[in-house]
This record gives sequence, structure tokens and C-alpha cells, in this order.
Amino acid sequence: MVAPSSLSIVCEHIRDFVAMGIAAQANGVDISIGAPAAIGTPTEHHLNLFFYRFEPSGFEAGAQPDQPWNIRMFCMITPFGIDETVGQTTIAAGENDMRLLGDVMRLFHQAPILPPVDAGGVTVRPQVMFMSTTDEQINQIWSTQGEAHYRPSIVYEMSLTPIIPQPIGPDPVIVGEIGLETRVGDDRFAPFEGRIMGPPVRALTIDLRDPGWPPATAFVLDDTLHRALAIDVEDPAFAGFVPAIWLAGDPNSSVDLVWEVWTPGGFVATGAPIAATPRGVALDPLAIPTGPGFPLPVPLPQALPPGEASLQFMLFAERRFTPGPGAPEAVARSEPLLLTLWRTLP
Repeated sequence: MVAPSSLSIVCEHIRDFVAMGIAAQANGVDISIGAPAAIGTPTEHHLNLFFYRFEPSGFEAGAQPDQPWNIRMFCMITPFGIDETVGQTTIAAGENDMRLLGDVMRLFHQAPILPPVDAGGVTVRPQVMFMSTTDEQINQIWSTQGEAHYRPSIVYEMSLTPIIPQPIGPDPVIVGEIGLETRVGDDRFAPFEGRIMGPPVRALTIDLRDPGWPPATAFVLDDTLHRALAIDVEDPAFAGFVPAIWLAGDPNSSVDLVWEVWTPGGFVATGAPIAATPRGVALDPLAIPTGPGFPLPVPLPQALPPGEASLQFMLFAERRFTPGPGAPEAVARSEPLLLTLWRTLP
């Protein structure tokens, strides 16, 4: 037996979603995945999902071989209705085709983003978009189906679907700063002496009217806000260094600060979450507060071990909330702050 793939798992998830959404079992509708030519002459109502074209997502030109790669899928949905008699009324197969097609379009219009599914270790929520196809395009598809007669059909793009390598490689260490330097000749191997810069911190105000508002954070060092810091642990100026942050959000909300550390298997949570209280809803690099309780110290969960050259952390602020009545609890996370500890080894 061929083992399931991330592609087949997502396709089956879409089929099951359609089956539940149109109450296929209760209405006597069989749903299949495959070429329309394989259906033949059905003896019961049938709905076929034909995944016929696959394209790159267009967003991942530099995807690595050991990382998930996302693609776009195109699916032609074809009903195979049959004649049926209900009481004294006969419903023709053609009318049942329209009932099935209309129900599928109603379903995808109401829920264009499908529920999540675990596709080989990656959580996926496919988005379904109706595609306008010309007579020529739809005829080109049906012309590949041998003796099968044309049936009314609709086409959807279903994106994005991951192709999962086995095993998945770890996330790389993140670059905290970048810089440029022009060199000629043999100087291309000389130590870098250009200016490096980290990502800027821009002013923002959190809109608390959005129930899913995420907290905002920035490191505070030398009266300046930073999104990334690189600390030389052997530098006397940083003896006993404890990172400190500006945390913005609703002062009446409950927020946790969470550290993650990079390991050969990728970033993993480390240490216990730290409960914290936001200081106002705004964050502005030109108006840094002063006074007691600011900035907020966030002790590191671990130190750079002796004999190691570097250690990298990410810091998140996260809050739990309920999007609406009866909805499951969700988590809103801030953008990560990056902290790298390093030393020059002899």
C-alpha cells in the first residue's frame, strides 16, 4: 500500500469537508477523488473532485530541500446526478447536477478557508478560490477523459498545500543584523569592517477594538529601542547583563513573556512563561518612558555555556483570548525579539 503524503492528506481533508458541508451521506451522495472518466455510469448521486493541476506558490523561490514547499492546487468538481422519483415528482439527473453544484458553491462561498488539518507535521488551512474558466479551458480538461461525456463542472484553486520532506530540517539561526561592504581583489577574505544595522523599531499604537490584538515589544538598551541585540558576554560592559523590554498592550490584560532558544532541532521553548503587565497601548522610539518599573527586566532562561561561541534566543509576548461566544481559545503573539549571546573563542 502506498503511504499517505501531505498532498493526499490535504485532498482527503477537502473531500471530507465537502462531504460534511453538503450532508453527503444523508442525501445519498458519494464523493470521490480522481479523474471523471473513472466514474462511468453511476447508480447513485456522485460528486467527483479532480485535482488536475499543481503549481509553485510563487512565494518561496529560495525554499531549501529540507524545508516544506508550498504549492497551489486546481480542482475541477463535477456532479453525476441520477434521475430519481420523490412521491409523485420526478427529478431529472440534470436538475440534481445543479443542486449538487449549487450546494458546493454555497459551501465554499460561506467557508473559503477550511478548518486546519495536520499534513505530515505541518498544520494547514487551505483557502478555496473560485476560478473563472473559458469554454476552451474546460474543454481541454474534458478532452483528456477519453469517451467520458462532458458534464457541467466548476474549478477552484486550493492554496496552499505543503510538500513535506522527510525528515524536516531544523530552522536556521536567524540573522539579527545586516550590512554591506565593497571589496576588491584579495580583500574579499578580510574580516568584515562595514556598518551593520538591525531592523528598525517603528512607532505603533495597538487597536484594542480588535479582540485578537497582539502585544508589542522592543528591547531597551542605551535609551534606544531595538528588535535585535548581539551581546559579547566577555565584554566588561555587559557583565551581569539582563535584557529589558518595553511591553505595549492593554494594561488590564494578562500577558506572558516566552523565551525560545535555538537548538540543532530548531527553536524550542525554554524556561517558564513570565507574567507581565503592558505599559500603555503605544510604542514610540522617540518617546521612551522613564521612571519606576521601566523598562521591564526579562531574565534569560540560560547562559552561554563555557567553551561555546554563541547562543540565540527569541522572545515573544503572548496573550490568550476568545474570539467570540463559543469559539475555542486562541493565542495572539507579538513579533519576536532576537537576542544573540556570543564570545570569541581562542
